Amino acid sequence: MNKKTVVGIDPSTNGHGVAEYQDGKLVHLSKMRRNEIIEKYRFNSDVIFSIEELRTASHLDASKSGFNKKVDMKKMFNIGMCKQAMVELVQDLEHYNMPYITHKRCSTWKGDRGSESRKESDKKQFAMATGWDGRSNADTRSAAYFGFIQSRR
Repeated sequence: MNKKTVVGIDPSTNGHGVAEYQDGKLVHLSKMRRNEIIEKYRFNSDVIFSIEELRTASHLDASKSGFNKKVDMKKMFNIGMCKQAMVELVQDLEHYNMPYITHKRCSTWKGDRGSESRKESDKKQFAMATGWDGRSNADTRSAAYFGFIQSRR
């Protein structure tokens, strides 16, 4: 009997955050390049990818200040790079007939913004919900969130 595998992905240009769930249990967190993801899961017919949707992101989502044009331009550039990374991943998944679903952007469990208490709260919530006690970072926790919501369906 094959296990149902859900792979949560937080797209990024410097390696995607990846979280693997087997039958609803988080079993692996890592950063992986697009080709590594495809090679690892390409022949697993019981896998579905659960990906953060970035194609609709705008610079307004990332920039609240609007006061520093140089900073805003850098943020827009970085968002564009992440959008492209997501587009390329989705194209590969479609090419290999690998099923995926996208989810609205969300910062749950990411813990990379806000006060230190908010960051710690996000990490604790992540650990309580998933049972994960290993290492994690903002990208892998974000990937874990998208995998978590799909694995509960």
